[in-house]
Amino acid sequence: MIELDKQEQPIAIISIRQAATQMLDELRDQRSAIAQGARQSRSHLKKIRQSSPQVT
Repeated sequence: MIELDKQEQPIAIISIRQAATQMLDELRDQRSAIAQGARQSRSHLKKIRQSSPQVT
């Protein structure tokens, strides 16, 4: 455990908050990139299915 004096505490809290916010933003960006990739994959598969002859 790191001991902080009274002056350091608010600064530490702010920097932890900023780091957490940045991590959340990065996760949100990754999640939307994954979702976009999934949408592209689905539409690509749909095109492949439509263009390929039906196997019975």
